[in-house]
Amino acid sequence: MNSFRTIINNLFNKHLFITNVASSSLLMAAGDAIEQKMDFADKGESHKWSRTGNMIGVGLLLGPLQHIFYKCIDERFPSRDIRSVFKKIALDQIIASPVYIVAFFICCGTLERKIEESKKEIKNKFFDIYTVDCLVWPPSQFINFFFVSPQFRMLYVNCTTMIYDVFLTYIKHKDTSSSSSGRLQ
Repeated sequence: MNSFRTIINNLFNKHLFITNVASSSLLMAAGDAIEQKMDFADKGESHKWSRTGNMIGVGLLLGPLQHIFYKCIDERFPSRDIRSVFKKIALDQIIASPVYIVAFFICCGTLERKIEESKKEIKNKFFDIYTVDCLVWPPSQFINFFFVSPQFRMLYVNCTTMIYDVFLTYIKHKDTSSSSSGRLQ
């Protein structure tokens, strides 16, 4: 039991940045794998490992941004009172969400070598994603900012993101005709 506490202490105190970035990458990949499993199950298609690898890359790029953002808003609003929690939620929705949505498409486009297509995707899909984002994240972030300790905040977000990424990767890869299945590789 003592060694478990030591591991948790190391992960979520001494090495929090690395833990946050790693959990971001691994859970984004898991969300993509779940979405592929659901989408390809009845189509007889095989798992696209390059796509899952790209999601790991996206997590490696976005994880540091998230880590810094949560650290900054926790420093600015350290209290867990309702007023501070709603300020954090507002900042998350007004600043972080749009930035992460755009960054997600730019990162995916860069990794897929389809930057021009990613710009079109932002234009065509941003509103739909942001609409769902506004339904999912404010209640999720209320739980996060009110109940979760700051060092576990990103782990909570990354777990929620894994579920959210099933939707996000579905939207990202729908309505394309670059492969025989109508999905991006």
